[in-house]
Amino acid sequence: MTCADCVYFGLNPRDAGVFICRRYPPRSQGVALPAPGGVHIQILALWPSVNREDHCGELEVAPKVISKNH
Repeated sequence: MTCADCVYFGLNPRDAGVFICRRYPPRSQGVALPAPGGVHIQILALWPSVNREDHCGELEVAPKVISKNH
């Protein structure tokens, strides 16, 4: 089973084409940005980026959606 099978797997709403894991709360990360007279550090809350084929020991399989027409 892979990340693509997990209930916590999803698309990053801020970056199309990048997948994220929402198993745990976002992690804070400092990003250095150029600023007048030096560098400004901005703190962001980010979920870990994952690939569809990644494996995780805490996988929770997403329930399959069953159409009422079948």
